[in-house]
Amino acid sequence: MVTDSGEFSPDADRLGYVALKDKKLVLVMDGKLSPPYDELSHFIFSPDSKRYAYMAKRENKYFMVVDGKEEGASNVMGSYSFSPDSRRVVYSVVEDGQWFMVVDGKKGPACDQMSNAAFSPDSRRIAYLAVKKKLVSTIVDGNKGRSFDEIKFLNFSSNSQH
Repeated sequence: MVTDSGEFSPDADRLGYVALKDKKLVLVMDGKLSPPYDELSHFIFSPDSKRYAYMAKRENKYFMVVDGKEEGASNVMGSYSFSPDSRRVVYSVVEDGQWFMVVDGKKGPACDQMSNAAFSPDSRRIAYLAVKKKLVSTIVDGNKGRSFDEIKFLNFSSNSQH
């Protein structure tokens, strides 16, 4: 059965696709097979095409897989992305009912809910919204800002300074 034709990297030099082998899912990237998984999410390429990432599940644990290396075992995983310069990776996880944003392998503060992360145009900064006890705060570069009942928009300036 064919379900997906695969995906080329942004520069069209690399091809990846998910395949079923021995009743397990594997990612085939540049002709090499990943370890087998029970579940495997859609994979993404970095903007420069050199890196790739996806979420996978094995034995009731989810893993973030970046460039073929597993990290961040968790019960639940959320969104994931690369920075505009392709060097940084961010993803969200749930542990013991609390959400955490993981930036470059380091967990941020715990919260009840969170938005997707946004990198600054120069990739140096990262921000997201976090909900704790029904109040919304900005988390910028790992630092918690003021809390409000609601925050509508979160954007970096074009020069990445604000």
